[in-house]
Amino acid sequence: MTLDPTDRSIFEELGRDCRIPYKKLAGRIGLSTTAVIRRVSSLIENGLMFVVLPSRALVGTSGFIGIIHTDGTENVKELINLIGTNREIIQVSELVTTIGRSYFVTGEYTRSKHLLEIGRRFRGLNGVKNVELHSIIRSRISEGIKLTATKQQLLVLRALRKDARMKIKDIAEDSGLSVKRVRKIIREIQESGAFRFTTRWNSTLAKGLDLVLRIQIEENATSNQQVWNWMKEEFTTRVFDVFQSATEPVLFAWFEPDDIKDAHGICEMVRKESSVISITPLVLFSHKKFPWLREFLLDEMIQTINGGNNTS
Repeated sequence: MTLDPTDRSIFEELGRDCRIPYKKLAGRIGLSTTAVIRRVSSLIENGLMFVVLPSRALVGTSGFIGIIHTDGTENVKELINLIGTNREIIQVSELVTTIGRSYFVTGEYTRSKHLLEIGRRFRGLNGVKNVELHSIIRSRISEGIKLTATKQQLLVLRALRKDARMKIKDIAEDSGLSVKRVRKIIREIQESGAFRFTTRWNSTLAKGLDLVLRIQIEENATSNQQVWNWMKEEFTTRVFDVFQSATEPVLFAWFEPDDIKDAHGICEMVRKESSVISITPLVLFSHKKFPWLREFLLDEMIQTINGGNNTS
Protein backbone atom coordinates (compact mmCIF):
# COMPACT_ATOMS: atom_id res chain seq x y z
CA MET A 1 0.00 0.00 0.00
CA THR A 2 1.45 3.34 -1.08
CA LEU A 3 0.14 6.39 0.79
CA ASP A 4 -1.44 9.21 -1.19
CA PRO A 5 -1.05 12.77 0.17
CA THR A 6 -4.27 12.56 2.19
CA ASP A 7 -3.39 9.20 3.76
CA ARG A 8 0.08 10.54 4.52
CA SER A 9 -1.43 13.52 6.34
CA ILE A 10 -3.70 11.20 8.34
CA PHE A 11 -0.75 8.94 9.13
CA GLU A 12 1.35 11.88 10.36
CA GLU A 13 -1.47 13.22 12.55
CA LEU A 14 -2.03 9.79 14.10
CA GLY A 15 1.73 9.46 14.62
CA ARG A 16 1.66 12.63 16.72
CA ASP A 17 -1.40 11.51 18.71
CA CYS A 18 -3.19 8.30 17.80
CA ARG A 19 -5.97 9.07 20.30
CA ILE A 20 -7.07 12.15 18.39
CA PRO A 21 -10.88 12.02 17.93
CA TYR A 22 -11.98 11.26 14.37
CA LYS A 23 -14.00 14.48 14.22
CA LYS A 24 -10.97 16.57 15.17
CA LEU A 25 -8.77 14.61 12.73
CA ALA A 26 -11.31 15.20 9.97
CA GLY A 27 -11.20 18.94 10.65
CA ARG A 28 -7.42 19.03 10.31
CA ILE A 29 -7.42 16.96 7.11
CA GLY A 30 -10.38 18.73 5.49
CA LEU A 31 -12.56 15.66 4.99
CA SER A 32 -15.80 14.42 6.49
CA THR A 33 -15.58 12.28 9.62
CA THR A 34 -17.00 9.33 7.66
CA ALA A 35 -14.32 9.67 4.98
CA VAL A 36 -11.54 9.82 7.60
CA ILE A 37 -12.87 6.74 9.41
CA ARG A 38 -12.94 4.88 6.09
CA ARG A 39 -9.35 5.83 5.30
CA VAL A 40 -8.11 4.95 8.79
CA SER A 41 -9.88 1.58 8.56
CA SER A 42 -8.06 0.94 5.28
CA LEU A 43 -4.72 1.80 6.91
CA ILE A 44 -5.50 -0.57 9.78
CA GLU A 45 -6.31 -3.36 7.31
CA ASN A 46 -2.88 -2.81 5.78
CA GLY A 47 -1.02 -3.11 9.06
CA LEU A 48 -1.34 0.20 10.94
CA MET A 49 -1.35 -0.29 14.71
CA PHE A 50 -1.95 2.19 17.52
CA VAL A 51 0.55 2.01 20.38
CA VAL A 52 1.53 3.81 23.56
CA LEU A 53 5.27 4.12 24.14
CA PRO A 54 7.27 5.46 27.08
CA SER A 55 9.51 8.38 26.15
CA ARG A 56 13.17 7.70 25.48
CA ALA A 57 14.04 9.82 28.51
CA LEU A 58 11.74 7.77 30.73
CA VAL A 59 13.32 4.39 29.89
CA GLY A 60 16.78 5.59 28.81
CA THR A 61 16.82 4.38 25.20
CA SER A 62 18.43 5.67 22.00
CA GLY A 63 17.91 4.63 18.40
CA PHE A 64 20.40 2.99 16.08
CA ILE A 65 20.80 2.03 12.43
CA GLY A 66 22.93 -0.87 11.25
CA ILE A 67 24.07 -2.16 7.88
CA ILE A 68 25.18 -5.79 7.86
CA HIS A 69 27.15 -7.25 4.93
CA THR A 70 27.48 -11.03 4.48
CA ASP A 71 29.20 -13.40 2.06
CA GLY A 72 25.80 -14.47 0.69
CA THR A 73 25.93 -18.08 1.89
CA GLU A 74 23.32 -17.66 4.64
CA ASN A 75 19.64 -18.60 4.62
CA VAL A 76 18.04 -15.15 4.43
CA LYS A 77 14.89 -15.96 6.38
CA GLU A 78 16.81 -17.72 9.14
CA LEU A 79 19.33 -14.88 9.50
CA ILE A 80 16.63 -12.20 9.64
CA ASN A 81 14.74 -14.15 12.31
CA LEU A 82 17.99 -14.68 14.23
CA ILE A 83 18.76 -10.96 14.15
CA GLY A 84 15.20 -10.32 15.30
CA THR A 85 15.61 -12.49 18.40
CA ASN A 86 17.42 -9.52 19.91
CA ARG A 87 14.66 -7.44 21.50
CA GLU A 88 16.53 -4.27 20.51
CA ILE A 89 15.59 -4.84 16.85
CA ILE A 90 12.65 -2.96 15.30
CA GLN A 91 13.05 -3.88 11.63
CA VAL A 92 15.33 -5.88 9.34
CA SER A 93 15.26 -5.32 5.57
CA GLU A 94 17.22 -7.06 2.85
CA LEU A 95 19.10 -4.71 0.52
CA VAL A 96 19.59 -5.03 -3.21
CA THR A 97 23.27 -5.96 -3.72
CA THR A 98 25.52 -7.30 -6.46
CA ILE A 99 27.98 -9.18 -4.21
CA GLY A 100 26.96 -11.26 -1.20
CA ARG A 101 23.96 -9.96 0.74
CA SER A 102 23.31 -6.89 2.88
CA TYR A 103 20.71 -5.99 5.50
CA PHE A 104 19.43 -2.68 6.84
CA VAL A 105 18.56 -2.81 10.53
CA THR A 106 16.82 -0.31 12.81
CA GLY A 107 16.46 -0.63 16.57
CA GLU A 108 16.81 0.82 20.05
CA TYR A 109 19.36 0.29 22.83
CA THR A 110 19.76 1.37 26.43
CA ARG A 111 23.48 2.12 26.91
CA SER A 112 26.48 2.92 24.70
CA LYS A 113 28.10 -0.25 25.99
CA HIS A 114 24.98 -2.12 24.93
CA LEU A 115 25.37 -0.85 21.36
CA LEU A 116 28.89 -2.32 21.34
CA GLU A 117 27.40 -5.61 22.50
CA ILE A 118 24.86 -5.50 19.67
CA GLY A 119 27.69 -4.96 17.18
CA ARG A 120 29.61 -7.92 18.57
CA ARG A 121 26.52 -10.11 18.27
CA PHE A 122 26.04 -9.11 14.64
CA ARG A 123 29.70 -9.73 13.78
CA GLY A 124 29.51 -13.15 15.40
CA LEU A 125 26.77 -14.37 13.05
CA ASN A 126 27.82 -16.94 10.45
CA GLY A 127 28.69 -15.39 7.10
CA VAL A 128 28.84 -11.78 8.34
CA LYS A 129 31.79 -9.89 6.84
CA ASN A 130 31.22 -6.32 7.97
CA VAL A 131 28.90 -4.34 10.27
CA GLU A 132 28.29 -0.57 10.26
CA LEU A 133 26.44 0.81 13.31
CA HIS A 134 25.24 4.36 14.00
CA SER A 135 23.60 5.74 17.11
CA ILE A 136 21.02 8.17 15.71
CA ILE A 137 19.55 11.54 16.59
CA ARG A 138 15.97 12.43 15.71
CA SER A 139 15.48 16.11 16.50
CA ARG A 140 11.93 16.09 15.10
CA ILE A 141 10.73 13.87 17.95
CA SER A 142 11.00 14.99 21.56
CA GLU A 143 12.98 12.74 23.88
CA GLY A 144 10.23 13.29 26.46
CA ILE A 145 10.67 13.44 30.23
CA LYS A 146 11.18 11.12 33.18
CA LEU A 147 8.20 10.29 35.37
CA THR A 148 7.39 7.87 38.18
CA ALA A 149 4.08 6.33 37.11
CA THR A 150 1.45 5.71 39.78
CA LYS A 151 -0.38 2.40 40.15
CA GLN A 152 -3.55 3.89 38.65
CA GLN A 153 -1.62 5.27 35.67
CA LEU A 154 -0.11 1.83 35.10
CA LEU A 155 -3.57 0.24 35.24
CA VAL A 156 -4.69 2.59 32.48
CA LEU A 157 -1.50 1.99 30.49
CA ARG A 158 -2.08 -1.77 30.80
CA ALA A 159 -5.39 -1.34 29.00
CA LEU A 160 -3.88 1.02 26.43
CA ARG A 161 -1.19 -1.57 25.60
CA LYS A 162 -4.01 -3.69 24.19
CA ASP A 163 -5.34 -0.82 22.09
CA ALA A 164 -4.01 2.73 22.37
CA ARG A 165 -7.34 4.03 20.98
CA MET A 166 -9.44 2.01 23.44
CA LYS A 167 -12.59 3.86 24.50
CA ILE A 168 -12.69 5.46 27.93
CA LYS A 169 -15.53 3.23 29.17
CA ASP A 170 -13.63 0.09 28.09
CA ILE A 171 -10.47 1.29 29.86
CA ALA A 172 -12.55 1.91 32.98
CA GLU A 173 -13.91 -1.63 32.82
CA ASP A 174 -10.44 -3.10 32.27
CA SER A 175 -8.77 -1.09 35.03
CA GLY A 176 -11.56 -1.09 37.61
CA LEU A 177 -11.45 2.72 37.76
CA SER A 178 -14.30 5.16 37.18
CA VAL A 179 -14.81 6.76 33.77
CA LYS A 180 -14.13 10.17 35.29
CA ARG A 181 -10.89 8.97 36.87
CA VAL A 182 -9.72 7.29 33.64
CA ARG A 183 -10.35 10.44 31.65
CA LYS A 184 -8.28 12.47 34.12
CA ILE A 185 -5.42 9.92 34.12
CA ILE A 186 -5.22 9.84 30.32
CA ARG A 187 -5.03 13.63 30.31
CA GLU A 188 -2.23 13.46 32.91
CA ILE A 189 -0.34 10.88 30.85
CA GLN A 190 -0.67 12.86 27.63
CA GLU A 191 0.29 16.18 29.22
CA SER A 192 3.26 14.69 31.09
CA GLY A 193 5.33 14.15 27.93
CA ALA A 194 6.53 10.86 29.40
CA PHE A 195 4.48 8.75 26.97
CA ARG A 196 3.64 8.93 23.26
CA PHE A 197 0.39 7.79 21.72
CA THR A 198 1.59 6.93 18.25
CA THR A 199 1.54 4.32 15.47
CA ARG A 200 3.59 1.42 14.21
CA TRP A 201 3.25 -0.93 11.26
CA ASN A 202 2.59 -4.62 11.70
CA SER A 203 3.55 -5.29 8.10
CA THR A 204 5.43 -3.59 5.27
CA LEU A 205 3.83 -0.27 4.46
CA ALA A 206 4.89 0.13 0.87
CA LYS A 207 4.39 -2.67 -1.61
CA GLY A 208 6.65 -0.87 -4.05
CA LEU A 209 10.11 0.59 -3.73
CA ASP A 210 11.79 1.74 -0.51
CA LEU A 211 14.97 3.79 -0.84
CA VAL A 212 17.34 4.84 1.95
CA LEU A 213 20.09 7.32 1.08
CA ARG A 214 23.24 7.20 3.19
CA ILE A 215 24.28 10.85 2.89
CA GLN A 216 27.74 12.11 3.80
CA ILE A 217 27.46 15.81 4.62
CA GLU A 218 29.91 18.56 5.42
CA GLU A 219 30.57 18.57 9.15
CA ASN A 220 28.75 21.42 10.94
CA ALA A 221 27.35 22.57 7.61
CA THR A 222 23.71 21.97 8.47
CA SER A 223 21.36 20.35 10.97
CA ASN A 224 19.02 17.39 10.87
CA GLN A 225 16.00 19.69 11.10
CA GLN A 226 17.22 21.88 8.22
CA VAL A 227 17.78 18.87 5.99
CA TRP A 228 14.41 17.42 6.98
CA ASN A 229 12.66 20.71 6.15
CA TRP A 230 14.45 20.88 2.79
CA MET A 231 13.54 17.30 1.89
CA LYS A 232 9.90 17.76 2.94
CA GLU A 233 9.70 20.82 0.70
CA GLU A 234 11.43 19.19 -2.26
CA PHE A 235 9.94 15.69 -2.07
CA THR A 236 6.63 16.25 -0.18
CA THR A 237 5.04 12.79 0.31
CA ARG A 238 8.00 10.75 -0.97
CA VAL A 239 10.34 11.31 1.99
CA PHE A 240 9.37 9.15 4.96
CA ASP A 241 11.96 10.00 7.62
CA VAL A 242 15.47 11.34 8.23
CA PHE A 243 17.95 10.00 10.78
CA GLN A 244 21.23 11.67 11.78
CA SER A 245 24.27 9.74 13.00
CA ALA A 246 25.34 10.84 16.48
CA THR A 247 29.00 10.05 15.77
CA GLU A 248 29.62 10.94 12.11
CA PRO A 249 28.46 13.64 9.65
CA VAL A 250 26.08 11.12 8.06
CA LEU A 251 22.32 11.23 7.46
CA PHE A 252 20.01 8.37 6.50
CA ALA A 253 16.99 9.57 4.52
CA TRP A 254 14.13 7.13 3.89
CA PHE A 255 12.15 7.66 0.67
CA GLU A 256 9.18 5.98 -1.00
CA PRO A 257 9.74 6.71 -4.72
CA ASP A 258 7.20 5.79 -7.37
CA ASP A 259 9.66 3.69 -9.37
CA ILE A 260 13.34 3.27 -10.24
CA LYS A 261 13.30 6.36 -12.48
CA ASP A 262 11.87 8.43 -9.65
CA ALA A 263 14.48 6.97 -7.25
CA HIS A 264 17.24 8.04 -9.66
CA GLY A 265 15.79 11.56 -9.80
CA ILE A 266 15.73 11.77 -5.99
CA CYS A 267 19.37 10.68 -5.83
CA GLU A 268 20.42 13.32 -8.35
CA MET A 269 18.57 16.11 -6.53
CA VAL A 270 20.03 15.19 -3.12
CA ARG A 271 23.52 14.87 -4.64
CA LYS A 272 23.30 18.49 -5.84
CA GLU A 273 22.43 19.88 -2.38
CA SER A 274 25.27 22.19 -1.33
CA SER A 275 26.14 20.47 1.98
CA VAL A 276 26.17 16.93 0.53
CA ILE A 277 29.58 15.35 -0.10
CA SER A 278 28.38 11.96 -1.34
CA ILE A 279 25.40 9.60 -1.25
CA THR A 280 25.05 5.82 -1.23
CA PRO A 281 21.62 4.56 -2.41
CA LEU A 282 20.27 1.57 -0.46
CA VAL A 283 17.25 -0.14 -2.03
CA LEU A 284 15.22 -2.09 0.53
CA PHE A 285 12.87 -5.04 0.17
CA SER A 286 11.63 -8.02 2.19
CA HIS A 287 11.04 -6.08 5.43
CA LYS A 288 10.36 -7.85 8.69
CA LYS A 289 9.20 -5.87 11.71
CA PHE A 290 9.52 -6.64 15.42
CA PRO A 291 8.11 -5.03 18.63
CA TRP A 292 9.98 -1.98 19.88
CA LEU A 293 12.26 -2.27 22.90
CA ARG A 294 10.18 0.44 24.58
CA GLU A 295 7.13 -1.80 24.34
CA PHE A 296 8.99 -4.48 26.29
CA LEU A 297 10.17 -1.91 28.83
CA LEU A 298 6.63 -0.57 29.28
CA ASP A 299 5.37 -4.12 29.87
CA GLU A 300 8.01 -4.51 32.58
CA MET A 301 6.77 -1.30 34.22
CA ILE A 302 3.18 -2.55 34.10
CA GLN A 303 4.18 -5.87 35.68
CA THR A 304 5.20 -3.98 38.84
CA ILE A 305 1.49 -3.34 39.59
CA ASN A 306 1.18 -6.67 41.35
CA GLY A 307 4.46 -6.08 43.11
CA GLY A 308 3.03 -3.10 44.96
CA ASN A 309 5.90 -0.81 43.99
CA ASN A 310 3.60 2.00 42.83
CA THR A 311 1.02 3.89 44.84
CA SER A 312 -2.08 5.72 43.70
